[in-house]
Amino acid sequence: MGESISEFIGTPIFSRRDVTGTWIEDTVPSLEAFSVGIVPFEAKEEEKPRGIFKKIMSTLKGITGRNSGDDEMKKKE
Repeated sequence: MGESISEFIGTPIFSRRDVTGTWIEDTVPSLEAFSVGIVPFEAKEEEKPRGIFKKIMSTLKGITGRNSGDDEMKKKE
């Protein structure tokens, strides 16, 4: 007692009927209808470098390049 009769528990499932009153079984749009809105990704380098990540990576590449050169010099000595 005290519980609401109109309370729903679980995953709601929606169904539709057409104009004649028959149930429409497939409520998921087709893959072709979905693919109309997909825009292909295009990767290209930025003309003006920006962002802290690129600065950090270029710094790390510079440090790594210098360290590997130092190691080679030590091996030659």
